[in-house]
Amino acid sequence: MAKMYSQYSSDNNSFDDFEEEKDIDLEAYFLSSIRHKNIILFCAISTTIFSILYGFIAKPIWEGEFQIVLEGDTKGNSILDKLQGNVAFSSFKNMSQSSSLETEVKILESPSVLKPVYDYVKNKKKSSGEDTSRWTYRKWFENQLNISLGEDTSVLTISYQDNNKSSIIPVLNNISKAYQEYSGRDRKQGIDQGIKYIETQLDKIKIKSTNSMKALQSFSLKNSLGSQDGIPFPQDGLSSGLESQINSLDFDDRGNIVNLVNQNSFKGNSVNNTKIRYASHYKKLNELEATLVAKSALLKPNSEIIKNLKLQIESLKNSLTRPRDIVFKYRELKRTAIRDEALLQKLEGQLDALKLEKARQSRPWELISDPTVFDTQVSPHKKKLAIFGLAGGLFAGSLISFLIDLKTGIIFRVKDFKRKIPFPLLTILSVKTKDEWDNKVDLIVSQLLDTDYNESIGLVPLSKSLPDEIKGIVEYFKRSLKERSVICSSNVNEVNSCAKKLLIAWSGSIKYSELESKFSELLLTQNIVGWIYVDND
Repeated sequence: MAKMYSQYSSDNNSFDDFEEEKDIDLEAYFLSSIRHKNIILFCAISTTIFSILYGFIAKPIWEGEFQIVLEGDTKGNSILDKLQGNVAFSSFKNMSQSSSLETEVKILESPSVLKPVYDYVKNKKKSSGEDTSRWTYRKWFENQLNISLGEDTSVLTISYQDNNKSSIIPVLNNISKAYQEYSGRDRKQGIDQGIKYIETQLDKIKIKSTNSMKALQSFSLKNSLGSQDGIPFPQDGLSSGLESQINSLDFDDRGNIVNLVNQNSFKGNSVNNTKIRYASHYKKLNELEATLVAKSALLKPNSEIIKNLKLQIESLKNSLTRPRDIVFKYRELKRTAIRDEALLQKLEGQLDALKLEKARQSRPWELISDPTVFDTQVSPHKKKLAIFGLAGGLFAGSLISFLIDLKTGIIFRVKDFKRKIPFPLLTILSVKTKDEWDNKVDLIVSQLLDTDYNESIGLVPLSKSLPDEIKGIVEYFKRSLKERSVICSSNVNEVNSCAKKLLIAWSGSIKYSELESKFSELLLTQNIVGWIYVDND
């Protein structure tokens, strides 16, 4: 017996573990609701009545809405679109474009757009005598406003709720106005930033262009290139002709000008003069070199004539090394001056275009539905309140019932007894099928309680208070045992003398804590053959 109870104790560490398991036992929850149906009925009726009364006394909530299309002036027909390829404009064009629709909606929900509307509503409520000292923008927005973006569309639906039906349309109109002002705000900010940026760049480019022009003119005068060798602009009609002529100057690997053919094509310009000027130097150099060859055959190398010829030749060669560097430098200065002037003209054109775009009227976001108020109040909804009240009462009542059973710790189900009683369950006797009790009791007596006629049988109910059903079971056992003695007592000491003992359990007969104490007493006895369960529900 001690061994059996030891196994029982190890398999069932504590009654608290089982009670914790009951928290998720839906069957126990359902059976508790049936046992305490009066509590559930009371809760359901009370919450339903309260909900209906609340529906009649609560202030009605009305709702209105309008829809707006989130799209700006991005149809490709504005001057801004024509400038989108320009380098200077690209730095701020992205600032004027709309962000993703989700981000746009978040901005539209923020105080930066709707704070004036919130202040308007708060002042109206305050002037009507309502206490607004605890108002906050976030609570006002969450309780009264709803902003939703249509799936796969740019249509925004704005709904507003208030207990004052007449104030809904003015509030919606204010929201609509705030959104339409916001729709043009980004465009204006983008253009203003673009104008400011280009004006700053123009100040820098003007100085740079002037300096590059001065450098080119100064270099031309210093190297006797003449004023006609200065920078040609498109309006002068000289750009392509003079550029090709300047670029036609060729040099050999010593830096000498070559390819002086077709010199008549350079008449009337500085390039022609420059090539002719250096061509005469080459002619003189050739003459001196020929003279040196002739004189070298007749005179000694250290003669004054030979020395003078060599000196003249060296001087001419040194002068002829200059043209390549001069022309290269001239080309570099010229390209810089042309580039700076072109960028200056380009920025001036962009600035004029942006100023024209700023003056052009922008098209705000389009309202596709005017602010309207629904004819039916959205809250309180009396039918829904009654349904929710009934459902809430049923849930609350069943939860209270379950907590009551959990608190009392009374065992109601046979499977709970099976987990706690370390003896075999012999049979279940249901009060609904009493006609089967004789056979079941006879079977238990013949197989398990077969003893000498002089030995008594002990029946041990787990509770002191015996219902009528249990008293009737004792009579069944007495008839089946015939002349043998049957002792029925919940006191273990009174049945210790019995040859064999049988435990009797029934729904609601004992608490978990009491059952634990009962088995502490049973450690002192022996010959317990099992237990039977009486289903008295």
